[in-house]
Amino acid sequence: MPSAPKKATSIVPPEFSEAAGGVVEAQRTAGMRPADELFWNYSSSIKIFHLGSGPRPSILNSGLVPMPPEAEIPGFLAQAARLLLGVSQAWLWDKSGVSRKTINDFENGYRQPKAALKSAIRAALEKAGAQFIFGPQSVGVIVYTAAETVERQTKAAK
Repeated sequence: MPSAPKKATSIVPPEFSEAAGGVVEAQRTAGMRPADELFWNYSSSIKIFHLGSGPRPSILNSGLVPMPPEAEIPGFLAQAARLLLGVSQAWLWDKSGVSRKTINDFENGYRQPKAALKSAIRAALEKAGAQFIFGPQSVGVIVYTAAETVERQTKAAK
């Protein structure tokens, strides 16, 4: 017998819903789903590396855009993507076909593999859900995680 679906938890704190007052009613009148009834489907993890020694730029003015597919990613960015995805170097070795030693050396800055190997690493990370971004003085990675994945991982960790 299938189990009943679990009730989702609102992402909006009660104090916000109360302070919103007529906003919720206005949203309903306009045919929109009110903010107090919205539930999260994905969480976003982002890691941005600011290059250079100048003052820390505002994220709002960083000009970050998707990294072109032909751009090579640096090792520290591959490592950040792998960690945000929650996968091991062994997993990346299996999915990319690049040796574990090469991956380790690349991530730790000891070695710059050939472009084809970096491309294979990037492709495996992107296939797993990493999205690489860059700007004039920054590079980064974004990973979106589905709510059910987070729930599974949380249960597995207990």
